[in-house]
Amino acid sequence: MARRKSKLLIVDDNKEMCDILENFFRMTDEIEVCGTAFDGEDALQKIYTLLPDAVLLDLVMPKLDGISVLERMRAEPPKKLPTVVVASAVGEEKFIAHAIVLGASYYMIKPYELDDLLERILLVLEPDDCSVGSQETMYDYHSEIANLVMELGVPTHLLGYRYLVCALEVILREETPCSITKVVYTSVARQKNTTAECVESALRKTIQRIHENGNERYCALMRMEHGESFQRPANGRFLKLLAEHLRMERHRMTGG
Repeated sequence: MARRKSKLLIVDDNKEMCDILENFFRMTDEIEVCGTAFDGEDALQKIYTLLPDAVLLDLVMPKLDGISVLERMRAEPPKKLPTVVVASAVGEEKFIAHAIVLGASYYMIKPYELDDLLERILLVLEPDDCSVGSQETMYDYHSEIANLVMELGVPTHLLGYRYLVCALEVILREETPCSITKVVYTSVARQKNTTAECVESALRKTIQRIHENGNERYCALMRMEHGESFQRPANGRFLKLLAEHLRMERHRMTGG
């Protein structure tokens, strides 16, 4: 039995670009373009009615921009929450960070190679076999995780940023404590098409970077004075500490 193609909604005010993208994806075995939208209002309507698996979203558009589309989706999630890949000529870090916080899974800067775009879309569409719990809950958690990781000083373009966010999502999905090596590294590696060893190494280097920078947010989480000498925490301890902080914050905010 042939694998079902993933439905993609293309959102871009450049109609010529939409035609190019539609023709390109038509030749692929994995993606089916279910619709195109040229402004933010039309995009939202089609997201709620067509229920695409993924949305390729530009930021600069008439009526509603891409950021507003992400905000509306976060405030009123559709029945089926799509994976969002932002593709924009806007390359400023603050816009990239904001899009990620609002739930975008990946951010590509125009111009890009079409083959690279396909690869990234397929990458973020890969299912997570460890998922438990509701999709909406994890969508909310994604923004909280992304915010915390950025507050620790990790640039969003780094590989370690994506691995760290993904690792925390895996931990927070689990109702009981899980093995960092057997569950977390393996799950992240499967999602990101890499090896558990590469995930461990990237996380270790990212945590080392956070530790060496030692900003106030990190010091507060580690319960140490700013500038105090302190040994870098092991990957597992660091991840569990951040996950526990996120759970406590969620509990405090919801009062449950």
